[in-house]
Amino acid sequence: MEFIVHASGSAGNLYRVISGDQSLIIDPGIPIAKIKRALKFKLSGVSGALISHSHGDHSKGVKEVARAGISCYMTQPTAAALKINGHRVKIFEPLKQFDIDIFSIIAFPTQHDCAGSVGFLICDGTDKLLFVSD
Repeated sequence: MEFIVHASGSAGNLYRVISGDQSLIIDPGIPIAKIKRALKFKLSGVSGALISHSHGDHSKGVKEVARAGISCYMTQPTAAALKINGHRVKIFEPLKQFDIDIFSIIAFPTQHDCAGSVGFLICDGTDKLLFVSD
């Protein structure tokens, strides 16, 4: 499994996890134009987007990512704070495993100044990645 940092900091975040020909993005906190450039305009290769919490530097691009056809996975409090819904919004419960293609994910609660904040344990059947943000 490969982890790539495309953007990190208060101006916006974007991370990618790659395993074979599958990938996830985490915290699309930059505009869709920058996301497209970071991914070399290959959005079709993205299996889903994980959103750790509602702060703009982690979620700014969520609505545009969903409009681009990528399902966005988040807690109910995060979806409520972002005022987003629709068939591309996938709500998960912390501590309950869910799958996105080859990835098995367990989100776990984190301490932050917004409701529904989580980190992720991501497994691809071989490797494991622990992602915890601010």
